[in-house]
Amino acid sequence: EEGAASASANLAAMFDEKERATMAATVCDDYDVDVKSREPRMKRCAEYQGLYASVMKAKNYPWNNAANVNLPVLTYPMLQVQGRLYDMLWPANGKVLYSNPTTLYDVARANLTETFGNAYIRQRMPEMSQGLDDTLHQACIYGSAFRRTYWNEYEERVASDWIPIADFVVMDSQRSQ
Repeated sequence: EEGAASASANLAAMFDEKERATMAATVCDDYDVDVKSREPRMKRCAEYQGLYASVMKAKNYPWNNAANVNLPVLTYPMLQVQGRLYDMLWPANGKVLYSNPTTLYDVARANLTETFGNAYIRQRMPEMSQGLDDTLHQACIYGSAFRRTYWNEYEERVASDWIPIADFVVMDSQRSQ
């Protein structure tokens, strides 16, 4: 029986209580294994964040009154790379998206879609530029970055957010193809 889109999207109602409990236990166990497998990577990420933020550690005896020299070895190069990448992906001329015509008759449509796409992404998606900056920061400091683009039903528009690397759980052994 077909219902509303949100009612038909929930597949849990198709399973009995025992099957749902088994699936929930499997998901929780897999999540715990994934979190445990990525512990070394998350420790390295915290270390990189400390290098970027130039975290100063307290001196121990016998150097507790000695000068604590701080060299931001990761901060300056990371900000340079992030700034240059941002200018490449979010140019000042306003053209983020490009639309090429497939035939001579598509030129007007290509220009229209390009203008609409760029206006939409710049005007109707206010979080896009800051989120892109955050994504590039994460990619430069951790080597990985994740974004989510989706239809936001509450605001009735397309939204695009960055996902913090700590919230994105993938087994450390997994590699992209």
